[in-house]
Amino acid sequence: MKRALIAVISVFAAVVFAATAFGAQKPSFDQADKNNNGKVSIQEAVKAGAEKDNAKLNDLDDDGKLTKKDWKYVKMKQEDKKKESTEPEKG
Repeated sequence: MKRALIAVISVFAAVVFAATAFGAQKPSFDQADKNNNGKVSIQEAVKAGAEKDNAKLNDLDDDGKLTKKDWKYVKMKQEDKKKESTEPEKG
């Protein structure tokens, strides 16, 4: 019984570690579309955790808004990049 409990805890810890190591999952299009207008603006995408340059790149018609089709290809920021942007510069 003790070994089973340790195994369960180990698996849980591994899942939590993997989720943190690879960053949060991308929110759905509807979650990112905060004003419910059917498109995700670049600003909404960044607030949802997207990489700004990648969101702009995937705005295929270059109107500053992402469609559901565009949103499929938008990449989220990695946790390491988020930490780097919030840490004060050394020097």
